[in-house]
Amino acid sequence: EMGLRVAQDHPSPCVDAAVSMLLGTFADIDRPQAVVAATEILGILMENLGCWDAVPDEAMSSVVTHLVRSTSVDIRGRLAKLLRHALSTDSARSRVHAALEDDRLGLDDQQRAVVMQEIYDV
Repeated sequence: EMGLRVAQDHPSPCVDAAVSMLLGTFADIDRPQAVVAATEILGILMENLGCWDAVPDEAMSSVVTHLVRSTSVDIRGRLAKLLRHALSTDSARSRVHAALEDDRLGLDDQQRAVVMQEIYDV
């Protein structure tokens, strides 16, 4: 509760810190619980602040990429939940779709549909 009060007064640096923390956990494949916890923190901020504009496009793309490539059920579930929330907002919806269509990800239409189904089924 105290943290959310601080975040409401200073949303940009708090979102930046949460995004940096999440992206930093992606490299640590031996600690999936760190990714889950960092995803939860960012999700709580986004649900309460609603400032998806503060999340950089490259970070949004990294979240989508990690969802697609992760083999951890827990990580996939948390990232899907985060992306489902992002898709519910106008400011983030197009960026999530753009990340799914990025050539670097290499997904065809059917694979994108499967990922979208996973996002909405969690």
